[in-house]
Amino acid sequence: MRLRDTVPAEFRVTVEEVGGRVAPFGEARWQYAVKPLKRGRFVWGPVHLRYRSLLGFWERGRSVPATAETRVYPNLVSLQRYHLLARANRLEALGIRKV
Repeated sequence: MRLRDTVPAEFRVTVEEVGGRVAPFGEARWQYAVKPLKRGRFVWGPVHLRYRSLLGFWERGRSVPATAETRVYPNLVSLQRYHLLARANRLEALGIRKV
């Protein structure tokens, strides 16, 4: 079986397609990584499957609706740094000073 997910256009994906063997009436789990290129709300589309017959003479495709929404938030690492500097009264390291 081969699987292709409909990833939002604003995401970069490590692989276009994942797959492997699945036992009859069995289950399988595959993972891949995505990297969002901008913040916001994004909608995922259907999952496209391709599977072969038992003897491998033909291949069939199917789309499974799997609509989902993903929210991407800003990176908060720099905010933690600001918080630590503020607690240590070292805001001038960021260029912030009291007037």
